[in-house]
Amino acid sequence: MVRLGIKVQYRSCGRIEDMLKEVKAISIMLVVQFIFAGMYILFKLTVDDGTNLRILVAYRLSFATISMLPLALIIQRDKRPEFTWRLLFLAFLSGMLGAAIPNFLYLPGLALTSATFSTAASILGPLITLVLSVAFRIETLRLGTNEGRAKLVGTLLGAGGALVFVFYKGVLMVFGCNVSFSLWLILQAKIGDQLGGSYWNVSLMNAMGSLVCMIVALCSERNWKQWRLGWNISLLATVYSGVVVSGMVIPLIAWCIKTKGPLYVTMFSPIRLVIVALAGSFALEETLHLGSIIGAMIMVGGVYLVIWCKMKEAKSASTALDLIETNKNIKEVNLGNLSAVNNRDVP
Repeated sequence: MVRLGIKVQYRSCGRIEDMLKEVKAISIMLVVQFIFAGMYILFKLTVDDGTNLRILVAYRLSFATISMLPLALIIQRDKRPEFTWRLLFLAFLSGMLGAAIPNFLYLPGLALTSATFSTAASILGPLITLVLSVAFRIETLRLGTNEGRAKLVGTLLGAGGALVFVFYKGVLMVFGCNVSFSLWLILQAKIGDQLGGSYWNVSLMNAMGSLVCMIVALCSERNWKQWRLGWNISLLATVYSGVVVSGMVIPLIAWCIKTKGPLYVTMFSPIRLVIVALAGSFALEETLHLGSIIGAMIMVGGVYLVIWCKMKEAKSASTALDLIETNKNIKEVNLGNLSAVNNRDVP
């Protein structure tokens, strides 16, 4: 019975640890949304300033690589992956899906629309990620359960709320960006550990992405005056998006993907939309319509519905494991008592 009590106490500690991990994941994703929102506002200001978008992307990913590679060499030197052709291919694939393609597609879409519209179109990401996660068997839908049906409804609410904003020019480019980023999330869930620690993962992704973007930018822009970075909004946007977003934030996202799954990460995107819509109405003088407010409320409702479902599923799985462990312990105690009785009966 003492052994059973110790295991019950251990499971209680495990529940507290899971709760703290849940709070940590939510806090990280909320911080990430504010950081991304700031980047979108800066990008819109930079685009309106006439900066060459391909050069901006090339510099952004180069700055991200330069800032993260030393951290990988110092902090995670014991996790340095073995550089093989397979590793380089996976890093190239990660760089294309998570860095090069999303940036090449998103920024032209941002130039054609506004920060609020382009952010709203990106809210379709959860629906894309859910479909891909189910297809790759990373996420389970389980429509026969209340949690599974609510998860589907929450995802559709998030995407449906985005449709209030989406019918606008430039959306197809942002939609392509969402598909690419969703595929990167799936890729991270599959092979993220094979690229070393989180710093190595991000460094390799940005290095490959910057290589591709640099080649594209050099082929498309031969005027070297366009490559000069002055003390202006373009430099601020490049450093912020490269060092802070592509550098420091991506490891946080990778941790959340590993801990909570790719769908969990994308479901916080509507919160980013609310931040960008409010900031854009003040900083960029974008008009905030009633339909935008209603759409934002629908999307945020969808986010919390999916998060609630994920927590319920995790709790159900934990309860099932606890029940199995408890039954096993009871059987062990009963067998132990029976063995003791039999030993006393032996003359």
